[in-house]
Amino acid sequence: SSTFLPRELEVSFQGYELEPGVAVSGKIDRVDRDPMSARGIVVDYKSGHASSASEILGGDKLQLPLYLLVLRDRLGLEPMGGVYVSVGGGRRRRGILRGGDEAVPGFASGDYVDPEVFDGALAAAREIADQIAANAPLAVQAVLRSMRETRELPEREGRARELELGSP
Repeated sequence: SSTFLPRELEVSFQGYELEPGVAVSGKIDRVDRDPMSARGIVVDYKSGHASSASEILGGDKLQLPLYLLVLRDRLGLEPMGGVYVSVGGGRRRRGILRGGDEAVPGFASGDYVDPEVFDGALAAAREIADQIAANAPLAVQAVLRSMRETRELPEREGRARELELGSP
């Protein structure tokens, strides 16, 4: 069982800037804190599937890594992990946790990763945000072009034209 204690519920954040031009807002369901240090764990409640560390690291699962950045940068806590808790019952907490000598006990063994891998997941979240910022103007241009070119067309023709514009 974890020695971290629930301390904050529904922690809202507005305009958290990951990179210049990329700000996110959201709400962390729960923050558990170590009563003896400035370390924390993010807890997110899910009605469905709770992703494991390998799923978070191997895909496009940004929620927990972004919340961990907020935990560090906005709340001043050293992130030790982020876990999904399934509210459906009967399912284990899953997520990504810093392994090594300072690992917080009480979670699925497969969800502990080397500290370097853990820090890399946070850095990767920032890199993806940077890529989004770099490509956002292109996406906006494509949407505006689509709107201009389909504005006067009947709905069926407009959809067909949008598909053409969206093709590489």
